[in-house]
Formats: sequence, structure tokens, C-alpha cells
Amino acid sequence: MYKEVVRLKIKTKNKTTMIFFIVIVVFCMVGFVWQKFFWFDLQYEPYITQYCNEYNVSKSLVYGIIKAESNFDVKALSNKGAVGLMQLMPDTALFVAQKQKVTNFDLTNPKDNLLLGICYIAYLQQKFDSQKDVVCAYNAGENNVKQWKEKGQDIPFK
Repeated sequence: MYKEVVRLKIKTKNKTTMIFFIVIVVFCMVGFVWQKFFWFDLQYEPYITQYCNEYNVSKSLVYGIIKAESNFDVKALSNKGAVGLMQLMPDTALFVAQKQKVTNFDLTNPKDNLLLGICYIAYLQQKFDSQKDVVCAYNAGENNVKQWKEKGQDIPFK
């Protein structure tokens, strides 16, 4: 009788251990999948922090734009020609570079792309009152947002 009780305890303990192990594995797998969709790549965090502090731009806003625009792919190239992490159009980057007196830049270089993208956001923050308008102007262009607002139109969120 004693041996049977001991065997049952061992079986129960083994089952409990196995169930615990399976639960841990499942949580790790789910966490890995969620990380791909919801967490931010912190590889560029030092540049983002430096430039956001320097130009008074929200780090959360920058991370959100990068996630939406390129999903942290430094080689991202849109069908419209936007390049890099922050998906800057070459003409926009050139405009910002001239304002910032940056003479040599490469939009596929994360440091350059982040500098020009964050400077562009800072520029837009001076032009528009709301963060919504800044984000819309970043995506659709400053002039489009100005025209929509002048005509009293809602910004088309599509």
C-alpha cells in the first residue's frame, strides 16, 4: 500500500512538472510571437533618444512612426520611393538636410535617416498645432494637410 501511494505521488508530481513545463513553453512561444508584433526594436535607441531630446520630439511618436512606416527595416523602400526606417522621401530629406546644414547623408544609414526624420517631425510640430496633424503631414505631406484644413475638410484617414 505504501509503495502504491509513493508511486501515485511520483506520477502526480511528474504530471504536474510536465504540465508546468508545457505551460512555460507555450508562454514563451506566445511571448516570442507577440514581441514580433508589439515590441519595438531597441537597436537604434541611443540615436532616437539623442535626437528626440535634442529636437524636443516624443520618442513614442518616433517609435510609432518607425513601426508603422518600415517595421524597423533599414532597407525599406516604398513603391512611392520613401527610404529607410522613417520612410523619408528623398526630396523631403534634402529639404530637411538643407535646413539642418547636413551636407552628406545616406537615407539607408539608420543614423542619418533618424536624424532627418526626427528633424522633420520637429519642423512639422512648429507648423501644426496637434500631433494628429503632424502625423498626417508626415505621412501625406505638409501641403496636403494645409489644403485640407484650409478647405475645412476632414483629413482622410484611409
